[in-house]
Amino acid sequence: MILKCEEDRLLDDRKVRLQDLGLSVGDRIEYVYDFGDNWRQVLALEDALVPAAEAVYPRCGDGQFSSPPEDVGGVSGYEQFLEALSDPDHEEHEDMKAWVGRPFDSMSFSAAEANERLRKRLQLGNRQS
Repeated sequence: MILKCEEDRLLDDRKVRLQDLGLSVGDRIEYVYDFGDNWRQVLALEDALVPAAEAVYPRCGDGQFSSPPEDVGGVSGYEQFLEALSDPDHEEHEDMKAWVGRPFDSMSFSAAEANERLRKRLQLGNRQS
């Protein structure tokens, strides 16, 4: 995974922390996730808050839409997945339902679920954020 900052500097996210980038409110960086599928996100620093003493960081405060399933095939694969999933008459509808293995709502988002995934990924245990 790579962070792309202004002046087209490419940084390995395994070797740099966001706090080390010297970002200011309003700055944006591009984040490339999964080079095979070429997922690109633009991250914008909207505000700088004082950390709450009882909070566990990093944490997700808000968001929008569900994240695509892993290995869905990039943007075009995700579009095809959503098309098949939304049309019961689509020839791949049942296969996509079985592949995703759970009910999938592309419009849903849960900060609590995102924070649970962060805790697991970063091995933060059961601490609440």
